Amino acid sequence: MSDRTQAYAEWLQANQDKQGTPEWNTVADAYKQLRMEQQQPFEFSAKETIKNIPGSFKREVENIAAAITDPKATLTGLYNVGAGAIQKLIPGEQGKEKYAEALGQFYVDRYGSKEQFLKTLQQDPVGVMGDASMFLTGGAMALPKVGKTVGKIGAAIEPLNVATNIALTGGSRLLPKTVAPRLYESAAKFGTTIPTKQRERMVETALKEQIKLSQKGLDKATSKIDDLGNRMDTLINNATDANVKVPASEIFRFIDETKQSLGGPRIEAAKDLAEINKITKDFQKYLTKIKTKELTPRQLQDFKTDAYKRIDFQKAPEKPSVAKEETYKSMSRAAKESIEQQIPEISAINQEYGRLKELLPSLERSVARIENRDILGIGGGVKAAGGRAVGGDVGAVIGAGQGILEMPKVKSNIALDIYRRQNQPLQSFIDNNTRNAFIRQILGQQGEMQLQFPGLLQY
Repeated sequence: MSDRTQAYAEWLQANQDKQGTPEWNTVADAYKQLRMEQQQPFEFSAKETIKNIPGSFKREVENIAAAITDPKATLTGLYNVGAGAIQKLIPGEQGKEKYAEALGQFYVDRYGSKEQFLKTLQQDPVGVMGDASMFLTGGAMALPKVGKTVGKIGAAIEPLNVATNIALTGGSRLLPKTVAPRLYESAAKFGTTIPTKQRERMVETALKEQIKLSQKGLDKATSKIDDLGNRMDTLINNATDANVKVPASEIFRFIDETKQSLGGPRIEAAKDLAEINKITKDFQKYLTKIKTKELTPRQLQDFKTDAYKRIDFQKAPEKPSVAKEETYKSMSRAAKESIEQQIPEISAINQEYGRLKELLPSLERSVARIENRDILGIGGGVKAAGGRAVGGDVGAVIGAGQGILEMPKVKSNIALDIYRRQNQPLQSFIDNNTRNAFIRQILGQQGEMQLQFPGLLQY
């Protein structure tokens, strides 16, 4: 006979005067159920385990619901177990130690031996996942230095998270791939003067990098740019230290292509070609003057950075002419590709860095606009008032709800979630809230004790 069964038997014996009362009947039924389970022979079956998953999940939900709908019993149980755990640390016998021992015995009965573990796994597979989640998330919260990854794993296997993520991910994958980009662009409102393809590329970058339209999202983007820049600098410096060099003439490899694009029967073709020739000849003379026939990766990178600054309208002292801008772009491109030829692993970093740098100015403007808005803005109030006029209080609620969904932060977060579930489904199962998963499982544990072993933590 287990300690819990013994505890029920002793309670029934000591409370004969309560026989026939609801309290007595509850404990007596629980005692009989335990005795029946202990007398039945057991052999593990994987097939039965799978069959039991739906019922086990239903019980998991019922356990949490029981804890929420009977807060008095839940809070009493939590208090008694907490007080009992503290009293166990104090020498001598105290009144509430039995509650901590009862909860401990509950887990011993479930997992105290290989046979007990397999029996629990077969009968309550979802509950086993929930218990594992509770211990992992609880441990991660108690020991934060150990814990971010452990906590994420615990939250990822928490049954309600799993069910929610399966439903949301499955539903998201049924949506057209255009939904997330449209939602995000509608929230961000990137400048209409930006070419369509560039706007689409910027939205894709924001979705892929999971950048929210908030100060935190902006900080994430700038931090990622800094990190990528540092990684590139390390690779470039290492190659320079290893005496890697390329012919200085490589800087001009795309100049003919630039001349072709700006030449032909165009009104300023002659002027543009003359300016291109002047820029290239002046730079060639300078290279000759400083006796430089080869350039290191560091020199190429510095050249590229300087050229980009000179064509950046926000940083350059004046807007360059079309010919100058295109010449600087072609020479920068040549420097970039020369570096990538010498350091192949820098190519992917360069691409990601370039996409984020392209996004950053528009992202800054969008975040500044959104952060300065009222929480609902005038649109939310108008929609609520309009809804009330048409449909009374219910209409007002619907109108306010529509206003909230129209908020840029809400809209962009929905877009990010849809994109992640469509393109990174595994990430949806990993990125879950550790604290919420732990609280749900604590409630589930209390609810299970209240439903299956009534009074064990209260009487």
